[in-house]
Amino acid sequence: MKKLVLALALSMQSTWSYAGGAETALIERWYNALGTINRAEFADILSDKAKITLGDLDIIQTKEEFIASLDEWQDAMKGATIRHAIDADADGLVTVSVCYKFPDNEALAREVFAFEGGKILASEQETIAESCETFPG
Repeated sequence: MKKLVLALALSMQSTWSYAGGAETALIERWYNALGTINRAEFADILSDKAKITLGDLDIIQTKEEFIASLDEWQDAMKGATIRHAIDADADGLVTVSVCYKFPDNEALAREVFAFEGGKILASEQETIAESCETFPG
């Protein structure tokens, strides 16, 4: 399933359509919460059935596991910035390019979101480059 979602996301990238208002707002809230380590915001925007897939680490987390893992992310975010740009929106999935700039390195990721009932149902994250040189935003 993980590879299917990623393959679909990659094929959708060329469509350059944009997410609807509610989905865009959830994505904005996601990245704001990620940058500020806002656990309450994640508790609000994630479905109780949410699955967060960290492809590089081969980890799938529940909502609760993801929120609990933010303690580690808080250390990694010291001095870091996050920029994102929506690439595609099709068939209920929104694909986002994300540039993570840390003090000692950076990474470009492709992240795919699925939604249900006004919440984020799934997020799949995969690093696609070890620099943000090709970041579209």
